[in-house]
Amino acid sequence: MIMTLLNSFLEEFPNYFGTQDYIRGVLVEMTGITIEVILLSILVPGVLLIHHHFRTRPLRVHAQFYFMRVYNRIAAIFLDLSSFVTFKDILPILLDELEKNPKSKILRHGFTYSLGEKLLVLSRLLSDENAYLKHIQSKRAGDFERYSSICKECDVDIAQLIVLSALPRIQEELFRVQQLLSAIREFMDDSAKRTENEGLDLYTSREIVKMVGVITRIIEKDYREREKLIASVRHFQEFKSLIPLLLKVPYVLARRFFGIAVCRMQKKPYRDIMSASSFPEKLKEWREKHNLTPNELAIEFGISLKEYIAFENGYKQPKGELYVKLCNRIYRKN
Repeated sequence: MIMTLLNSFLEEFPNYFGTQDYIRGVLVEMTGITIEVILLSILVPGVLLIHHHFRTRPLRVHAQFYFMRVYNRIAAIFLDLSSFVTFKDILPILLDELEKNPKSKILRHGFTYSLGEKLLVLSRLLSDENAYLKHIQSKRAGDFERYSSICKECDVDIAQLIVLSALPRIQEELFRVQQLLSAIREFMDDSAKRTENEGLDLYTSREIVKMVGVITRIIEKDYREREKLIASVRHFQEFKSLIPLLLKVPYVLARRFFGIAVCRMQKKPYRDIMSASSFPEKLKEWREKHNLTPNELAIEFGISLKEYIAFENGYKQPKGELYVKLCNRIYRKN
């Protein structure tokens, strides 16, 4: 049979080759293959990119907290340069901002302040350049050496994170933070030497103020972007905690629906094991105690006998005023 089909194909193919039907079929097949290739070339990289994005998300979020930690320490250095160190020092500025903008997200952490609040205070302090200059010129060599040592500690943390991180994008961002730390450390080392030898001159002080302003703006811009990622992860974790509940609701409803259907067929009361209600049993107990029939109670409460039996057997739950009336009658008679 196979040989017969093969011979038939060889005999008919020369007559079919080159005809309009043949050319049309070839074009259709080539068009289909081209569309499949284009779709695969778009879908496969897209799926891989999404998979990579979600797979590396925990690592990226972990890196964000390192960034925030380093930025917090840098902001603390800049605040210390202006002698604003404690929460009591910056509280008036935060309260003033909160009064101007009640919807702002400041003072949401009790008696601690976040990086965003530190950056807000810095921007306010830098608006008065002369006052900031006076605070810088009052610093001693030991203060600048302490700032330099803080930058060195942050640099060591960043270097360790670069080694641990396998994501080029995160490594690039870490190198950029290292450059900021190097710039700050260089300024602080130079200021420490100048202060120790001949005192901090006005030119160097102004350069420090410019450096603080530039780096503060860089950190503020970076902070806004990273804050979105951290907030999205927090929202995702909250949604993730709701998933078991969302999955459980259809299961409970389906179990109740089929359980009631089976009990109706078997003419037995329905009692939910996981979320049992004592109302049907109380209702039946109260009715039997007062020698009342289901029909009498159905007439008294203005419902059908079938509906009352459904209440007593647990097939349905009374609602609204009817539920209140039944409860009042049960407990009043008791």
